[in-house]
Amino acid sequence: MSPIQLIASYVGVFLGAVLLLATVYGYIKQNNFGLGGTVLSLLGLTLIGLSFWSSFEFSVDAKGKVAVSYTQSQSEASKAADLNGQLQKLKFQVDMLSQDISDLKRATPSAKIFDDAALKRAAKTQAFNQNSLYSILVFNKENQQNTASSLVNTLLAEGFKSAAASTDLKEAKKQFDPNHAWVIYSSRGKEKLSELKNMLRDKYPGITCHVEPKESELRNGDIQVLLY
Repeated sequence: MSPIQLIASYVGVFLGAVLLLATVYGYIKQNNFGLGGTVLSLLGLTLIGLSFWSSFEFSVDAKGKVAVSYTQSQSEASKAADLNGQLQKLKFQVDMLSQDISDLKRATPSAKIFDDAALKRAAKTQAFNQNSLYSILVFNKENQQNTASSLVNTLLAEGFKSAAASTDLKEAKKQFDPNHAWVIYSSRGKEKLSELKNMLRDKYPGITCHVEPKESELRNGDIQVLLY
């Protein structure tokens, strides 16, 4: 993707996010969605959607099968992870605003949101924002497509920038048997390594995790998970 295309994608995401946030703000102030809110929401989603899909460049073989090498997929996955992270951050903010609306509707006009709920929200927001500084890319063989998608969704829900790319992994320096994950990380990604290992252990018990003992100089992402 050219620099101009990349800039256009980010501008589209930004403008779409602004429109969606404006819709939420209008709903909070007036407690009414209306036709204007519907139009703004659709326009915002359209801008974000077009920006997201325009960031992908695929090559297709004669049989119609997508063919992307591990080396090629790293750059595309990194771009997708940034966009996914922005979309998830927007969703997180909308969810928090929706929760505020729900809490305020249940409370009396003079009441405040309960302190324990406010503390939980603050802790959740802090963890989400901290994780959003890190990018975890997932590269998977075709047989691990479902696991890769699930893992990316889990990472995004925790605030990480993440995306998955399907590849044969033939260019990887190490090869493993099926249902194994090889985790490589940069010096920066090492800070989130323990959290990722716990996530893989608890949510994906069928996957055997192999963590590289030393840091690597990654071209893309802070951590890479290779699913075999």
